[in-house]
Order: sequence, then C-alpha cells, then structure tokens
Amino acid sequence: MNYYILGLLATDGCCREYVWKDGVTKTYKISLEMADKQIIEDVAKILNRRIGYRERIIANKLRRFWRISISGDKIYYKYLIENKKNFFGYFKGLSKKQQNEVIRGMIDGDGSVCINSKGFLRICYGANTKDHLDVVFRYWCRLHEIDFSEYYDKRGKGYYNFQIYCKDRQKFFDLVYRNSSICLIRKLNIFIENGYLTA
Repeated sequence: MNYYILGLLATDGCCREYVWKDGVTKTYKISLEMADKQIIEDVAKILNRRIGYRERIIANKLRRFWRISISGDKIYYKYLIENKKNFFGYFKGLSKKQQNEVIRGMIDGDGSVCINSKGFLRICYGANTKDHLDVVFRYWCRLHEIDFSEYYDKRGKGYYNFQIYCKDRQKFFDLVYRNSSICLIRKLNIFIENGYLTA
C-alpha cells in the first residue's frame, strides 16, 4: 500500500464497482485524471500502469488531461469505497509518517497551496458534499496544533470549503513534504520559492 497514492485517490480518484452478468463476480476500477502530467507519470511508474490522454474544451479553453486506470486492484478499492465511511478510523490507526503521506496525497489531489497576505501558509480543500475526509483533515491538524476551519458557500449548488492555516510554514513542510519520495512538484515549488526548503 502506497499511502500517498491512497490520499491522492481519496480526493481526486473515481472509483467504480462492476458486477458481471452472473450477478456475483465483481470487477473494480479506479481512475485518476489530472492536468498535472508529472504526478500521473510518477504514479503510473509506481503502479506499472499505462497513461491515457485526452483534451477537453472548458470555458472556451483547451485543457489537457492525463489519466491512469487501476483495474481489478481491490486493495485501493477496499479503502476508498468499502471503508469510506470509516476512512477516519483507518487513518487514525496509521503511524504518523503514514498519516503525513496520506495528507500529502490529499493536498496534492484536490488542495491548493498559497502564502496569504500575512505570510501564513494556507491550504484549501473544497468538496460538494462532506465525504468524511474533512474529519481526517481536522484530526490531523489538531494532532499537530495547526489551525483548521470550514465554511459552507451557499452560492450555486453549494460548496464546502475546508482551510488549513499554519503560521509555521517550516513545520508544515517538515511534516508533509520533507523526505517525500513522491509529490506534486508544482506545489512543492511554493515552499522552495518562499525559502522553506531548509535543512
């Protein structure tokens, strides 16, 4: 089990279960599609999967996406679907190092990282529904004394916004990104550009 990939799939993966005509046999498929080619290539190398590619017009702009599919792999499917409602319980049972890897995957999958006007690190994660992952973020932040907040944006169809604030950017970097074997370089560069890649 790669805990980073688990976090990545939990936030940005699409999971499906297919039942054969016999009504008994089940096939599992997980797909991950992102505009960040780098992380798709890294995950594909780890899981030994081929990379797919497609283009879409979104808001009159050409967008490029890379994709991998994981078929028949019940290991990831089990934790992402069968145990989704108890994902928090599973997360609590991991070591702190494993928890940090899951958090890095969750942030790389569907989070945004920036430095706000006060110089604090801000990580935002949004969702259309509460899917138990906000509980994971809240627990992890409390464990490491990092501020966590959430609010519901009523505009449109509604949107949950979860935010992590950390005054000590070095602390967050050390927890989540230091010594990481895989991460989204684009987000890691935010730390590098702000001088938080120190010994």
